[in-house]
Amino acid sequence: MLEFGSLSRYFPWSTWDLTPALATLLLSMTASRWLWRKERCKMCFAVYLGLSDAQDKRMKGFTKLNRKVPAATKRVLSIQQRLRILYKLRARSDSFCIALAALSVLTVWLQFRAIWRSSAKFHRDLPLQSPGETYAALLFLITVLLLYQVYYRYSVKMEIMVLRNQIPQECGGSIWRSPRLLLLPLLAEMILCGVFLPPLIHGRVYLEEERFALPRATLEVVPACPNPLTMKSSHQGCELEYSYPLEIVNMFVLVRLYWLARVIRNQLLKRVVAMTMSSRMLAGKDVPVDSLWWSFRVSFALRPSKVLLTLFVVLWVSTAAAVSIFERPFPSKLDGEDHALWLTLVTMTGVGYGDAYPITAGGRVAIVLGAVFGGLAFISLMTSEFLDSLKGTKREDAVLSAMDSLKWERDVRAFAAQLIQAAWGQHRLRNGEPKQRGKLSRRVNKAAHQFKRCRKRKPMHTGDASHALQTGGLSALVLNQVESWLVATQVESDTLLDSLEQQVARMENSLQTLL
Repeated sequence: MLEFGSLSRYFPWSTWDLTPALATLLLSMTASRWLWRKERCKMCFAVYLGLSDAQDKRMKGFTKLNRKVPAATKRVLSIQQRLRILYKLRARSDSFCIALAALSVLTVWLQFRAIWRSSAKFHRDLPLQSPGETYAALLFLITVLLLYQVYYRYSVKMEIMVLRNQIPQECGGSIWRSPRLLLLPLLAEMILCGVFLPPLIHGRVYLEEERFALPRATLEVVPACPNPLTMKSSHQGCELEYSYPLEIVNMFVLVRLYWLARVIRNQLLKRVVAMTMSSRMLAGKDVPVDSLWWSFRVSFALRPSKVLLTLFVVLWVSTAAAVSIFERPFPSKLDGEDHALWLTLVTMTGVGYGDAYPITAGGRVAIVLGAVFGGLAFISLMTSEFLDSLKGTKREDAVLSAMDSLKWERDVRAFAAQLIQAAWGQHRLRNGEPKQRGKLSRRVNKAAHQFKRCRKRKPMHTGDASHALQTGGLSALVLNQVESWLVATQVESDTLLDSLEQQVARMENSLQTLL
């Protein structure tokens, strides 16, 4: 290598590759130096396990104070304490997996930016010259760590299931001998998190998509294909030809974003484990604390704005990144992230101006899955939250029903008075002219029809709206009186205690003088 001048001949990387290479080297050296000391390693291990010296002392004191507790009670308490620790371990493992999954997606995006923006040419015999090779090595390291964390997470989950009597204790020795309830999800997650393109493997993927057939050529009309489509001589049709680098396989890494769904459950489990609860709740017999759907519903009910904002940002950014990568082979508006973000936003909102649209099959699939279906889910959740916010409280409903009941009673009285008035006029002119009698008869029928319709229309709540208001006001009055009485008694008791303390102090002083 020195014969040709420098290492730059064999490593003609751009700034997009040199920067992560140097950053990775510096971070590795810093982490190695930080973990070199034995005390730091112990501290890191204790933090990872969720243990501390104070907690260890507290547990020893707890065992000393409870020596006379029966064996069955001790076993239940030990299982509950072990479940708490295991839930913390699983939450920390999920946090590591979530961070690694997000970092892998960011690495893939930076790798494609390095590939598309690099103009350096490389030889096939020197794969290190390929742009984006640093990101490929970093992605390999992240994937190995992620697979290890997935295996460790399922080991913790297997112990949890053994303590909760969901699987027999004989299966607790090895995770590969566990039942299908645990083994199949492990294999599925290992496959989903393990698909990527290893480093030092390069090439191109050529694709052809047939779009439409052309009519037969005549002397007057010669069919042609619009740009960027090309016409094949073998058959009368227009096809779209394009190619990707072999690193397009790494787009499957976007599937790892499913780990973000476990953030919601981990936040709920932190509250559940931190609370003082029974072993039944930890075992999941009262509520399904391990269910992702239950965790999502509870989190959406507690913090809807936070859940909606997180869902919107994840769908928006991931879909725009996928569309911009898939549309790179063609010079269009969508080969940059800004127009891809705009297209994803207008598609999620259901507007769709039509100023830009994806051409490739991958771009269309990404926009349908991420923007169309994801936008429908986001708009549905936002609409449900908006409708729930419009619902009034019980007191507001009681006020509305009381107002409607008073209006209905007033209308019934008014229509009844009109009917009586019309009937009395008809009675007085029973011997009058036929024309006037027909007019009064129509007036009576109209008043009777209006009175009948008003009687059939019932108010919003025919029951105890006004009674509810009265009882609500009465309860508020009683509550205010009780609070005022409590305050007054507290003041009296404080003054009495102060006077007693003064008397005791005087007696002590007098005794000291006598002695």
